[in-house]
Amino acid sequence: MSFQVNLRSIMKAKDITAKDLGNLTGLSYRTIEGWLSSQSKIPRVDIAFSVAEALNVSLEYLVTGKENTQYKRQDFIDDIYMKENIVSYGEKSIIRELCNEASKLSSSRIKELLEMVRVFQKLDEGKMADQA
Repeated sequence: MSFQVNLRSIMKAKDITAKDLGNLTGLSYRTIEGWLSSQSKIPRVDIAFSVAEALNVSLEYLVTGKENTQYKRQDFIDDIYMKENIVSYGEKSIIRELCNEASKLSSSRIKELLEMVRVFQKLDEGKMADQA
């Protein structure tokens, strides 16, 4: 399916108008109407991502109409646990708890959490450089 068809279908299923979506994303009503009437092409990735986030669907689903069923979040978590040489037993339980708690957050909070993790990584890298 096309972006236009997917967007229209998702908006209909969630009973969201172009005006509502504009308010949720900060985009103009005309921009959204352009996508719906296929006068405009697929938006830039960052804009499509914010639309997907506002509609509470994945970017993949918004663009293709399909979800990636081959590699789900639990598979990713299980892959982390399988790397015995990377994390200890205690770290595994912490990672599991972090993932479980993060899954309860909104998309915007998950992004903030990811940014915090990156800050901690940089701090740890700095500590390692100081010790060398």
